[in-house]
Amino acid sequence: GCFAGFDGHQLEIDGEFAFSLCETREEWEEQQREFAEMSAAIERELEELDTEEEYEPDELQPTWIGSMFEEPIPGDEQGHLKLAFLLTEIVSVLQSRNVGSEVLGELNDRFTAFRHCSVEELHGVGRRLGDYLESLTDRYPEITSRVADFSSRIDEHICKVRSGENDID
Repeated sequence: GCFAGFDGHQLEIDGEFAFSLCETREEWEEQQREFAEMSAAIERELEELDTEEEYEPDELQPTWIGSMFEEPIPGDEQGHLKLAFLLTEIVSVLQSRNVGSEVLGELNDRFTAFRHCSVEELHGVGRRLGDYLESLTDRYPEITSRVADFSSRIDEHICKVRSGENDID
């Protein structure tokens, strides 16, 4: 089987061999060593970055790191998965800046509320999510372009739901 956590949560058993996609324990152990080496290299690079430097946006840099596509994702009738992928990139940047767990927890709670609210609540809950993200851009200006695009995608999502293009339970 395969376990995944799109809400930012992982099962405690995710790091167990029995739940991996590897055929042998040796293959899994090698994969774990590679992951550890990769994580250590990333940590060293992050430590080398001067976090006190003034952020200057690169006009030629794309907003999103991952590939973006406008077509719906199969099985994602409500469009939440696409939004979750975008939010994951924002969270990744925040984590690289060692943002506290309370900020990430609040962000996760607001996105969860957005995903589970009724059509009538969608605008208000979506606005609260966007406002919270925007409040973080003062302290973390490197997320500004992503937050602006994410907020516009939330607005588009709300318009689609209200016009009946997406079916909400």
